[in-house]
Amino acid sequence: MQLINTKINYEIGETEVFTTQLINNDYSINIHIKENLLKANISTSKQLHNFKIDFYVKIDSSYSEFLTNGYQTWMPSQKIIENGKSCPLKNKMLAKITKGTGLDYLGEYNNPYDKETSFGLCYFKTKDSNKTLLFCSLSELDTFTKYTFDFERHILKISREFYGYSINKNMEIANILLIEGNYYEAFAELKEKLNNNTNLNTTAIENRKIDDKNTQNDSADTKENKNIKHNNVSIANAHQGTPQRIIGYNTFCEFQNNISQQIINNKIYSINKIYNAFFIGDGYSEKSCDIFNIDNKRFPTGLKPIVDSIHEKGIKAGIWIAPFAISPLSQSFSKYADIALKQNNKQAITCPFWNGTYSIDITLPDSQEYLKNMFDIIIDCGFDIIYCDCIYLAGSIPTGGKTQAMLINDAVKLIKKFACDKTLIFGGVPYLSAYGNCDFINISSEPKNIWQNPLDFLSPQMPISSKSNVQNLPLKKYMDLLHSCIYTIPDSKKIKTKLVNYIAHNFSNIMTSDKHIIPTTYPSQIKLD
Repeated sequence: MQLINTKINYEIGETEVFTTQLINNDYSINIHIKENLLKANISTSKQLHNFKIDFYVKIDSSYSEFLTNGYQTWMPSQKIIENGKSCPLKNKMLAKITKGTGLDYLGEYNNPYDKETSFGLCYFKTKDSNKTLLFCSLSELDTFTKYTFDFERHILKISREFYGYSINKNMEIANILLIEGNYYEAFAELKEKLNNNTNLNTTAIENRKIDDKNTQNDSADTKENKNIKHNNVSIANAHQGTPQRIIGYNTFCEFQNNISQQIINNKIYSINKIYNAFFIGDGYSEKSCDIFNIDNKRFPTGLKPIVDSIHEKGIKAGIWIAPFAISPLSQSFSKYADIALKQNNKQAITCPFWNGTYSIDITLPDSQEYLKNMFDIIIDCGFDIIYCDCIYLAGSIPTGGKTQAMLINDAVKLIKKFACDKTLIFGGVPYLSAYGNCDFINISSEPKNIWQNPLDFLSPQMPISSKSNVQNLPLKKYMDLLHSCIYTIPDSKKIKTKLVNYIAHNFSNIMTSDKHIIPTTYPSQIKLD
């Protein structure tokens, strides 16, 4: 790893400092490069606010393709082959369109998402070959790592920005791994490194082993065991072992928010035998994603009888939630309004869904009680799988003296604490924050029936249509190589049998509607094995 320069800036008191010095009166930085590992530590006793350090690394000119990892798992991975050209008019128009809608918080630090920036990891490839140069941060607890590449100078800038936090102690500020080799070999080596690393996040749960035969034989006739088995395959959770494949029916794919107890029961009755999980998507509450207020008209007996019906089919019951979103439209808002995250003493819209939604401030004790009550309801209903979406919302705005990464990692800890031993799916989350902390990572955006959306043309880095979702699939393959991922197949007339096969070939775990998997086409046409 050829480090050619380092730049530093921070605030101390009322002064903002820009420097290239590794040692001055405020701090001492030690950079150590050995065996393709770049480590940096800082020693200080002062308050260095909003500290940022940029490392500039020379890249061999044979690498002509720069491939990125989006800020959170909805965001696309991009293949970039030249320096981008910014259009001021387009940027101004996008800023005006997204302001106050929550779209501006989908990226980092309330900035419009930059498609040429990679988060956590990035890699380079040579043209027409599998030769790969892979960079990955081994420490994402304190802040996120960003990569930008200058094609003209062939220099990679690696940034670590502690925005919202004051460094006042000796601590590690960077731990970057470089791997070079064949594409699959490089990611296999990275997976081994991540699984053995204890600094990436709270707990590594990969490399888990489970004796499926013994698991299936234990209490074989009990109702509990019946509920977790389907065709001799169990979907293990994070505390039991490596998760097995999920082929899940998702109500949101087919009905969006327009669901009811009758619709779901009819679907459970007729569900294709290939499914081993049934997910209840958004639409169960009176208004917005509010698990505390199930719609009594559409769900007169609540969710538990539905879960029981799912279990009677011998499959897992799953539910979708957005635990860190709190909507002013919800019936619960008047009770929980005080935990909504504020910016400049005003509740800030941080989510574009449900006509504009707030995030909860997870630093507040009342927020943690709110989350505990939420998960208690889900557990009492008997759900086996909890699909936690929009996790990025927990770190929308740095607060409580913590960076976005610190807040999101705290949010992940809370989910794991309150979900007990349930199988977990994380979505809308920075990839390395989810890694090792859940059973499956959902890497597709919300499934939309529309094939193409006009906003995709204006802002291809914020895809919200089926076409953008599917087109991005090949460049996200590395995610599934590292950790078990799950892909939601949108319910669109444009998605034909051949395309479903293509998606299922790339990602073994999928959620979809039975419009794509029906008895007349399975297994002769759709090959999911």
